Amino acid sequence: MMIEALGLVHVWSLIVAGGAWYLQRDGNDGTGSRFPGPNVWAMLIWVSLLPGLIYLIPFSDYVVLPQIQGFEAEALRAEVGSQGGIWLPSLLMLYLSGAGVLMARTLWRWFRLQRLPLQPTAEPGVFSTSEPLPPLTLSWPKRVVVIPEGMEASPALIRHERAHLQHNDGELTLLFLLLHDALLRNPGMGFLVRQWRLAIELRADRAATQKLSASDRKSYATLLLQSHRPKGGDETSLPCPTAQLGASRQRRVKMRLLEIIENRSDVPKRSWRAAIIFALSAAGVVGLTTAAISAESRSDERGLGTVGYITQTSPELPASCPDYEIEDVTSERAMITVNGQRVPGYKVRLGTVLLLHDVRQNGSVHNPRVLDSTNRCFEAEAANALLQWTTGPRPQSLKSVVVKMHFGISGEDLDELKEQIADFGQ
Repeated sequence: MMIEALGLVHVWSLIVAGGAWYLQRDGNDGTGSRFPGPNVWAMLIWVSLLPGLIYLIPFSDYVVLPQIQGFEAEALRAEVGSQGGIWLPSLLMLYLSGAGVLMARTLWRWFRLQRLPLQPTAEPGVFSTSEPLPPLTLSWPKRVVVIPEGMEASPALIRHERAHLQHNDGELTLLFLLLHDALLRNPGMGFLVRQWRLAIELRADRAATQKLSASDRKSYATLLLQSHRPKGGDETSLPCPTAQLGASRQRRVKMRLLEIIENRSDVPKRSWRAAIIFALSAAGVVGLTTAAISAESRSDERGLGTVGYITQTSPELPASCPDYEIEDVTSERAMITVNGQRVPGYKVRLGTVLLLHDVRQNGSVHNPRVLDSTNRCFEAEAANALLQWTTGPRPQSLKSVVVKMHFGISGEDLDELKEQIADFGQ
């Protein structure tokens, strides 16, 4: 199930990213005019994970289904764990190994930032460093502002970085980067994370410049443009928020400069609220639908072998079944047991019930549920009998074992059986 859930997340994150890219494209009213705030991008990141999370929820373990009960019973086949053979676990291990390497690399870079040589400045909570880095904010446990040596620690720049601290942007940056690594740098998730990082910088720029004059805004923008670029050439290569403007993407630079110099107000979010609601609804539908299809497919496969039951309790025939169609009853000659002896007689088939159930490691049966039946009056008796069955201790529990139960009566006198059937249908 894990492979299917991961595949679902990969595909859905690409769909969400594609929709978000389309909605935030620049319109006639200027660069970044449709770009939403960080909360919208964060919500889209979580929505990308939703179908996979829903797919993994074992709904049958929490939903109480009607209990059912049968007469003669024949065990079919049981599903035992994954049916993918050896290659699926190997593929999962390969995936997890790759994700682990990427996540370890990000954590190592975060750890190196935490170990930066820092010198205190006159401003509380603000430190300088000799490393060639842009202005940045360190996340927990330090939670401090870091300014490179030789760069002016202007009040606007410090307000920018403290805005990141106020909104816990450092911790969220690390979390989203690790999530991106866990998805093997999925391009859809990468797009959403990059846009969220741009959105938090725009929010911090507003906090830094909202009380500045026009000339001070230009000075602040010039200061950021002159800041050092990280070794990777892009501010998103660092696992922490950074105020640096030397990005390789011109639209990102232009959006931030317009925010700083023109002091533009927030983009109206009405259309984005509708998009979020639609994405949440669609994610729920996709997750539930794929989970239902997968469960049905697994139950249809019938599993890896016949389950050997130690105890098979015969169910009781219902006292009556008023809506039973007597005309559909057929009889056949067969050897039956009367007073411990096998004698010729008749068997009459009244109906069948097809059930799913689970088996615990101790061999007990639980969670019976009806797949199909010829008549609903047999279902309760079928489930009650099935709950009494046992298989003995097993190395692992079983899911979705299929059993078909046949209801019928037998006797030496066919006319007597017909009278019983007539009474049964009243």
